[in-house]
Amino acid sequence: MLGFCLFFSSDLEILCIVEQIGSGDRSERIRTYNFPQGRVTDHRVGITHHSINDVMQGESLDVFIDALLLQQEMDAIASFGSIE
Repeated sequence: MLGFCLFFSSDLEILCIVEQIGSGDRSERIRTYNFPQGRVTDHRVGITHHSINDVMQGESLDVFIDALLLQQEMDAIASFGSIE
């Protein structure tokens, strides 16, 4: 974790900040841009797109955005089901 402390009004807020910061470990990577092979991989949802030029120009970002939104919805449904 980063070497500083933040003080908030609740423990929940501290937990959220710590989860967002992460440890900085390479295993926590979000996205890999592989220019020699022309592909982009988003490790959060496990999607690889094989046209890095389209992604860099913003033309193929919908592939990643849609997958991330779907993952977020699935996580919300799963957490709602575990509350009951």
